[in-house]
Order: sequence, then structure tokens, then C-alpha cells
Amino acid sequence: PPAPAELQCESNRVKGCVSQVFVAPTAGVNGLQWQGDADAQITKGLLALLIAGLNGLSASEVQAIDPGFIAETGLQGSLTPSRANGFLNILRHMQAQAAHL
Repeated sequence: PPAPAELQCESNRVKGCVSQVFVAPTAGVNGLQWQGDADAQITKGLLALLIAGLNGLSASEVQAIDPGFIAETGLQGSLTPSRANGFLNILRHMQAQAAHL
């Protein structure tokens, strides 16, 4: 679903991405629920993959994810280096947000 306009603030902006990417969690009884948006379709798809994978996890579970899983997916072979780096930056941003909850 489209992300609300208030999601697009500096604290939710992922730094180190060529695209503009915004993501934020809310904590609930069923773990963290993520919302996000990006201005590029490929990046929006990468963000959607992370949101689908991290939804419902606890903050500590999100923080414990080893970024090495990205290489195991094989996605890096299909992405430019800047997109692969952006994917990693989105994950790291989400982990940092989880740490602050």
C-alpha cells in the first residue's frame, strides 16, 4: 500500500542509496510492522522484500539478522553494485531503527 506522507522525514530516510528510500517500523503485539516507500521501482521492490521478511519479527530478531543472507539470495548477481549496496543500506537502517525501539 502507499506509504503515508508523514513517513517521508529525515529520520526514516535511508542514507547511502541513490534512490530516495523511507522506511519505519511500528511495534505491536505481533512484532514490528514496517512501512516504506522508494522513488525507483527496483528499489521499491527490494524494500518490499525486506519488509515482507522482517514483518512480525521482534526488534532483537531484526538486529540479529546477518547481512550475509543477501549474498545467499543470489540477488547481487542481478543488481548493479549501487543497488546491491542500497539493499544492504536499507537492511542496516531497519536494524538501527529496531535498536531504537
